[in-house]
Amino acid sequence: MPKILDYNTLTTTAGCNVLFMGDKASSSTNPEIKNITVDNLFKRESLSALNAGGITFYDDGGNASLFIKDGGNVGVGGTTANYDLQVNGDFYVTGGIFDCTGASGSANQYLKSLGGENYQWVDTSTLGGGTVSGGGSANYIPKWSSSSALTDSIIYEASSKIGIGETVPNATLHIEGSASGSDTIVQNAANGAVIELRRDSGTTVTNSLYLSNTGSGFSLGSSNSFANSNININSTGNLGVRTTTLSAALNVSTDQLLVGDFYSSSDSGSVIYFKNTSSCSSAYSNVVSYSSNDGSQKVNWITGTFQDGSCNKHFGISYKNANLSQSDAKFDSSTLCNNLFYINTGGSASLAHNIHTHNKTDTGHNTGRFICVQNIPFSGINYSIHGNYGNWFNFFPAMGQDGDYLYEVYDTGYTIITSNSYSSLTDQSCRSAHSAWSKAPYGGRLIKAELTTRGNLTQYSQTNAFFKLGFWCGDKTSIGGQETQYYCNTQALVTYSTAGYKQASGVLDLSSLGISSTPNSYLAFNAGDYISAGITSACGSFSGILRLHYELKIT
Repeated sequence: MPKILDYNTLTTTAGCNVLFMGDKASSSTNPEIKNITVDNLFKRESLSALNAGGITFYDDGGNASLFIKDGGNVGVGGTTANYDLQVNGDFYVTGGIFDCTGASGSANQYLKSLGGENYQWVDTSTLGGGTVSGGGSANYIPKWSSSSALTDSIIYEASSKIGIGETVPNATLHIEGSASGSDTIVQNAANGAVIELRRDSGTTVTNSLYLSNTGSGFSLGSSNSFANSNININSTGNLGVRTTTLSAALNVSTDQLLVGDFYSSSDSGSVIYFKNTSSCSSAYSNVVSYSSNDGSQKVNWITGTFQDGSCNKHFGISYKNANLSQSDAKFDSSTLCNNLFYINTGGSASLAHNIHTHNKTDTGHNTGRFICVQNIPFSGINYSIHGNYGNWFNFFPAMGQDGDYLYEVYDTGYTIITSNSYSSLTDQSCRSAHSAWSKAPYGGRLIKAELTTRGNLTQYSQTNAFFKLGFWCGDKTSIGGQETQYYCNTQALVTYSTAGYKQASGVLDLSSLGISSTPNSYLAFNAGDYISAGITSACGSFSGILRLHYELKIT
């Protein structure tokens, strides 16, 4: 800059810093002198941006405090100004906020948008509910008690647990009810209601337990429907374990060997009750049925209690081999002898066939007692003299081995027929026999006999109709050969004094008789002897069933 030649003539305000400026024209000897104070330098009527980047004002720390964007938007607290005024951060107002009508609002008013860019202060009454009243208590979730008032609900929150009707919830959800009826209802009319109890995380459902109520019934298990893997209950209350076929009150199906396991830790033992609460004024059966599958499902063995038509109670065992149905799973209460075994409340037992207390093929079993119980159909007409052959009805102790049984048919030849097996000796063959014999595999002695009769006595010619015992033993090496007979003529097993249907029994105790005296020695037999028992009668006309129970002491 050229040197200022003269500044004495410059007049300035005292105390002002003077800035000298000059310009030298090429045709002028001296430059033109101008001066301006520093205070006047920042007094501008306008300020223009250098370019389209806008104008930014910074504080002494270099932070952008105010930004004027190209186009006129203003940003406060940063360099972002997407709106006419954008505050990037908090703002504090001490004056009024004016709406499109110029009003700054009053108490209980809110700023409402009128659409477009217009806002107006309006009263809260225009919300429709009016002023909200009421209140609440700590930890209770509130509810509307009316259209404009709040109060406590029954939902309570404590320690991240929810209680419904309970202020001390012990679980994530604790429901406490006091009224009768349902406390919780889950309803799904379209697909059935299902509750899932899941112990896996996320969407894994391999360890879920479902409570479901579908159209088929109620179900509990690993499936969310009525399935064979669940415990199922139908609308009538029938229960099924691993089955959906609920034809009975309790139905269990499994492919495992062990179907049920019942145990008790009681010192008194274990009891399983099968009860019938009916008055049972007529015949009935309370049974446990056992079935085997031999191509078709059948009722095979049954055991339990039953009552006949005369209200007599019995415990029994029977083999049915009948169709698998409720009508077949019961005892024959009208014809008792059709049941395999039964015993009444007085202790009297009846058996439809023979009973064996040993293995017939085991000749080494030669001590103890052998008990035989046999039933035979009996029909006698005008039997008043017991000396005839037809008045003896024979029984044979089923104690021999196969091939060791024979019986004699009373014909002109006294033919002896030896059977090949025990099973070939049918009731019919015994009834036609003069005598039936069993070969004893060991020695012994008859010590007791009991006879039970069931049948109808129509007429008799003696003072008392009776049945008496006979017992025979011998080698049977020839027809009618060496044998001894014991006939108890002094004591009848059963005596009838009146006609009509009879059911009676009698016992003959022979255990106290001396083995060496006569005829008591006839009660003894040796190994290899053939033995037979029989009943003689002077019974008039009697038809029914004879059951002879006799006991042999094996010596």
